[in-house]
Amino acid sequence: MRSMIFLAIGLAVGILIGACCTAWTAVGADPAAPAKAGEFSSVKIDQRDGKPVLDLWLDGKGRAVRFYTPEQKNPRTYFNDAGMLYTQGWVTISGTMEGDGDGYNIVPATRGPSMLSIWSDIIGPAIEVRTAQTDDRGSYLFQGLDRTANYVFSIEQNGALRWGASSRAAMDTNLYRCAAKTLKTDGRLVVADKLGVGNSEPVSTLDVKGSQSVQRTSVAADYTATDHDYYIGVTDTTAERRITLPPASGRAGRVYIIKDESGSAAVHPIRVRASAGTTIDGVATLTISTNYGVLRVISTGTCWFSM
Repeated sequence: MRSMIFLAIGLAVGILIGACCTAWTAVGADPAAPAKAGEFSSVKIDQRDGKPVLDLWLDGKGRAVRFYTPEQKNPRTYFNDAGMLYTQGWVTISGTMEGDGDGYNIVPATRGPSMLSIWSDIIGPAIEVRTAQTDDRGSYLFQGLDRTANYVFSIEQNGALRWGASSRAAMDTNLYRCAAKTLKTDGRLVVADKLGVGNSEPVSTLDVKGSQSVQRTSVAADYTATDHDYYIGVTDTTAERRITLPPASGRAGRVYIIKDESGSAAVHPIRVRASAGTTIDGVATLTISTNYGVLRVISTGTCWFSM
């Protein structure tokens, strides 16, 4: 086999130097003839548009390798003078194949327009890079899978980053650009150390160098606080109002501020009640009974205390 390759290279050099106009030269058996194990069935040096092309054939089913000169128009695959490989086809790096001996085939990772696939040796593609689709409905440009083919990470065509554990449908953690210079996540964001806003070197768990806004809820009737509330402003006290706190359990550190914004709590008080089985300062209800009065409470995880 080595002598055949050396002979092919020698012939190629001779043809290039002598500017041979022969349409093609074949070394070895006819391309249609079956090759022996470990051998090329044919080496062809072709002329296309006046430029040489080197083909290495295998078992007569088609070219195994084709080399073009960089100057050739629209080459499919070639090495340039710096040793870089250019291709307009797919590149697949795989540890998974079918068949044995000379007849093995690397199965395409997908029927989608993959550009680069790196396969695991277990089930399927571990990394896949795709060309853009005509729309972004469930389409991705890059995906990564674990050893058992569970989806773990993808870059969506719309620019979103997604994480999951088993399937694309389970990839429910998203980080994406929702507006200019704005990132958004649909899930939770957990910071293990310090978070700085407007400060690249935070000195506290939350370090905000700038203004702050909180959720303000305006109510004009009885109301039960939710997990999305922080400041609750009672705007109507033409009658006594009741504000009910949620259970303290599972809300350790939660703070609520209840304020009489109507300025009439002295006439019609605002009763702030704990949920059933929970207390505020050891009692079931605290009362705001002064005009423009305010009550701040914090949860210990088992009960509420005023602040």
